[in-house]
Amino acid sequence: LPWAKEPVQSEWNPNKPELPLFKITCKEDRPQHLFLGRVIYTQDPGRALITGKCYDVGAIVMQQFRALSARAPYFSNGSARTLRELVDFYDRRFNIGYSEQERTDLANFLSVL
Repeated sequence: LPWAKEPVQSEWNPNKPELPLFKITCKEDRPQHLFLGRVIYTQDPGRALITGKCYDVGAIVMQQFRALSARAPYFSNGSARTLRELVDFYDRRFNIGYSEQERTDLANFLSVL
């Protein structure tokens, strides 16, 4: 790989191993990241973990929302059988605090995409 994972302590992540800050140094013989340069500090190496390319640091594949309701069940293990279960999962997981009406509205919105 043209870079190495090196956990770094900083003012943004002191004593928080669940939020590591990676220092990625691109080799001189490889193209550097177009916007971030040769030395990159990030919490999300993104697609670079797979490709090993510096310009893929932070790159992700966006999930498609088109025809979402036709692609149940959701999650890699199929644990959410409906869009409402998906909304409920994220509401609990991130302690969002949606009201009953907001959860219903969001599930209905996702179903028409």
